[in-house]
Amino acid sequence: MKDKLISMAPFFVILALVLGWGVMQGWFTSAPLPESPESPESRLAAVAETTPPESAPKENAPETAETLPPATQESAPATPPPADEPTAQRWSTYHGDTQLAGVIDVALPDAPSRLWRFQANSAIYHGPVASESLVHFVTGKGEVFGVDFKGVKAWSRQLTRLSPVDQTEKPARVDGPVSCFDETVFVGTMAGTLHALNAATGEEKWQTDIDSTILGAATMQPASGDQPARVYVIGQDDGALHCLNMNDGTPLWKSEPIDRCDGSPSSGAGVLAFGSCASALHVISADSGDILHNISLGDDDQVAGGVAFRGSSLFSGSHSGELFHADTKTGEIVWSNTDAESEIFTTPAVSPTHVIFGSMDDNFYALDRANGQLRWKFAARGLTMSPVIAQDKVVVGAGGVLSLLALETGEELWSFEVSDEISSPSIIEGMILVGSDDGSLSAFGTPE
Repeated sequence: MKDKLISMAPFFVILALVLGWGVMQGWFTSAPLPESPESPESRLAAVAETTPPESAPKENAPETAETLPPATQESAPATPPPADEPTAQRWSTYHGDTQLAGVIDVALPDAPSRLWRFQANSAIYHGPVASESLVHFVTGKGEVFGVDFKGVKAWSRQLTRLSPVDQTEKPARVDGPVSCFDETVFVGTMAGTLHALNAATGEEKWQTDIDSTILGAATMQPASGDQPARVYVIGQDDGALHCLNMNDGTPLWKSEPIDRCDGSPSSGAGVLAFGSCASALHVISADSGDILHNISLGDDDQVAGGVAFRGSSLFSGSHSGELFHADTKTGEIVWSNTDAESEIFTTPAVSPTHVIFGSMDDNFYALDRANGQLRWKFAARGLTMSPVIAQDKVVVGAGGVLSLLALETGEELWSFEVSDEISSPSIIEGMILVGSDDGSLSAFGTPE
């Protein structure tokens, strides 16, 4: 027997070697082994992929908001942006400050009351802006107003144009938003004139004709070095960016024409950005007007809304319904999202964690800023306007209804039917303000 076992020894050695090799190759396991030593992060990812998510109790689900579980990630999410990014200190454009990011660090009541209502003579298509002591807005017929924070009129001024037929003055047509910088209100007209008005009195400081329709809001860059404070406006017809001396309206330069542009430029960190019908985002030097990047989006990705600017990031919707995050320094697209089922003409609101926008499919969408994945969507009541983020709430307007949503879940917390159509909301002195098609400006907040 001993001799027999000795004679079989080579067989057992070979069998052991085969079994060892099989284990190493994962022949006898239900899942392949990792190619490299397993890290804590990969173990957590494996658990997340094999553990089904818990379903939220149905009784807690909002009626009009669809909260979606996070998509499985193939890799760790990008490093979150800094939580201390600056937010709008004063509402100087239709979407906050010059960055058009639509974010302000203000606590809003859970159920605001209408505090006052100011009646103008024609429709107010865009949200108001603020100077030191007044609220400013313009009607579609070119009448600019200054009202105080209690809704009492301080002044109004009718902008005019020269009729090409009989050379008489006619009311100017204004389809774009107003802006207010350094106690000066800027209003562009369809005839191509940019007006600069004294914010306290309404008196005209200067006006400049750029020879092209102005449909977007003006933006600015403060004085630096030998550069004066500058104001910028886009000519709709060819997408050329015009730079003017903010003190007197003197033209300083004009960028190369690009393509038709219906949106507004945003500015920050020495550059300006906007989108156009060239299906691209454009990054331009604020000092020279040189085009630094033309970021191509796609054949059907024309941009008609504003572009939100945060740090070195741009966020923009498009005609195809795709939402893009691009980098101003590299000119590259970081990520894109295709959840929307129709055009995106609104300007996204961008917080350190969320990107929120409205689509022509009558939904508001909230994306994870780090990776662009859908966090929730909210079924609105009609045409969506540009949303605003205020701490833990989102202010949205659609189909004449103003609503507050929970930032984290999209649950509707409060709503108020203002009119048939309303403007995008503005946040001024802790109040929510919206214009409407019936010519009224309404303020909502906490009663004194």
